[in-house]
Amino acid sequence: MSLLPVSTPRTADGLTQQRLIRQLNTDSLALEDLYTQLSTGQRVNTLSDDPAAAITAISLQASQEYSATMLRNAQSAEGYLNVTDTVSATIDNALIEAQGTIIAGAQEPLGEEERDAYAESLALTIDRLITAANQNYRGHYVLGGAIDQSPPLAREEDFVVWSGTTALQSTQISKDWLLDTGINAQESLGVGATIASSNDLNAAITRDTPLSTLYGGGGVTPSVIRASGGDGWTDIDLRAAKTIGDLQDALNNVALEGRQLDVTVTSTGISIDYADGLGGTLSIDDVGEGKTADRLGIRNPLGFSGLPLVSHNLNPAITKSVNLADTNGGAGIDVSAGFKISQGNREFTVDLSQAETVEDVVVAINLSGADVKASIDSKSGQIEIAGLADGVDYSIGENGGNAAELLGLRTSSAATKLSELNRGLGYQTTGGTDLTIQRTDGSMLEIDVDGAETIGDVVDRINNHVDNIGPNAVTASLRTDGNGIQLQSIAGTSTLTIGQPSGSSVGEALGLIAAGDSQTEAVDEAGNAVIRGDDYKPVETGSTLDTLLRLQVAIRAGDIPEITRLAPQMDQHLQQSVQMRADVGSRVQNLNNVRQQTEELSIELSAQLSNQIDADFASVISEMTARQQAMQASLQVIAQISQLTVLNFL
Repeated sequence: MSLLPVSTPRTADGLTQQRLIRQLNTDSLALEDLYTQLSTGQRVNTLSDDPAAAITAISLQASQEYSATMLRNAQSAEGYLNVTDTVSATIDNALIEAQGTIIAGAQEPLGEEERDAYAESLALTIDRLITAANQNYRGHYVLGGAIDQSPPLAREEDFVVWSGTTALQSTQISKDWLLDTGINAQESLGVGATIASSNDLNAAITRDTPLSTLYGGGGVTPSVIRASGGDGWTDIDLRAAKTIGDLQDALNNVALEGRQLDVTVTSTGISIDYADGLGGTLSIDDVGEGKTADRLGIRNPLGFSGLPLVSHNLNPAITKSVNLADTNGGAGIDVSAGFKISQGNREFTVDLSQAETVEDVVVAINLSGADVKASIDSKSGQIEIAGLADGVDYSIGENGGNAAELLGLRTSSAATKLSELNRGLGYQTTGGTDLTIQRTDGSMLEIDVDGAETIGDVVDRINNHVDNIGPNAVTASLRTDGNGIQLQSIAGTSTLTIGQPSGSSVGEALGLIAAGDSQTEAVDEAGNAVIRGDDYKPVETGSTLDTLLRLQVAIRAGDIPEITRLAPQMDQHLQQSVQMRADVGSRVQNLNNVRQQTEELSIELSAQLSNQIDADFASVISEMTARQQAMQASLQVIAQISQLTVLNFL
């Protein structure tokens, strides 16, 4: 607190009054500020009170508000995680109970009523899982993913369809931590599994190929390179290049010692030469830290390599914009016939007659009406088809052409291993003749599959059988109207028939003979005898619900081999669910740790903020008392000097 000096007798009365009035104004303003500090409890109420402290306080307040937001987020996340944990616990308990039901249902002998009771118990378990998965909390389905507009699981006829997403809901609980607060049914129940993946479609290099897609998506970062024809270096700035075409144009604009460069785009990369074709020396090197020439495989710093300089196989990744005409190394593939997707007893045709790009194929699959979802894997570039329906068999086959095979999406091919038949349970052989085929001329073919490894091997054994000659020869092939093996011959005096001797189940495993039958007879089609087999390798989604739905059917039918096949999968499903619940528990623990740290930080920030702007009440009261005394003294002096009494005016 500052006070003006006391006036002396040698000072004029006017000046003394002026000084005292100034002192009164100063004390009055100071008292007003002190009153404000007492009422607000803060020493700094405006920036002008203490600019340095005010700036620090603003920063501390921003940090404090951010911490408060993170605490609110943490509380919200805790609610989601608690509900998620409850749902996970429900799933765990349901699966544990289901295992007991399965063990009981696998016992022999059981009456029909007992089997029905166990099957009904599994049906209730499935309903519990669906109800748990469709649990809604604050407008979000717990197992539906982050973008959910409807319950993720729904019953349709005798199967269950998943319509959720794989995106997870998350919450920002600290500056650098986005915590997943939910799980989806794919993680906990295994729904939406991939049922088919395409081949490497082997995209060719074109002018439109992005540099970022080269080397399977590893990409090439354009930089500055330099080139020389033997007489000094010329820098070439490629940093603006985005595509192979940009690279080609930039290099074609370069002339070395008056000789123009000529770049040719091939199906696998680029080739660099002189436009006049007269040969010579061409040195290319990277500049500084750049790696463009080296990555492209055109680096030739000493000019030792002969012309033309040919790049590596740049192997671009498949993206949705790749033209089908540019796949298969540039030869293209004809998928215009489309293909079929079988889902249980329903069949859907994927129309690819207008498809030009990989994206067109994906869109056509998703618009087919089948419960599938097609996408392009960002890493492998493969088309992946996920089955969204559990409890049914899937099959992807031809529609009169070979589109499914060309795309690599056919689920049953010539390369299918015989060990995979009958859902991996195998088949019985006789050690001799496993199949008998009666030709239309009455002669018999005896087929032994011992030593065969694939469907293609069996087809070859039929076609190349020593007795399978002449006009009535039987032609074995894969069906072009779906999946399965087809046998065909011209009509004759006898019926084309395929059978399996006692002790063999090869015909059933190949889909050529119905279960429980010993043979299949051909039908006549325009003068040809034709046997069309069923799909020998139907695909299951393999999810928890899929396994339970199949077990329900198997227990009701008393199918012990099927129960034996599926029962071990339940252990895996339970382990998957337990692992998911453990992951949720780990998130809860991490959340609690972060929340505790945030609370401690918030307390520390409050303390620092208090040190900067809060008033010290003892100091404020002491200063206010001094100001009041000074103000009172000033008023008394002013009254004496001014002589403001009635006698002075008489």
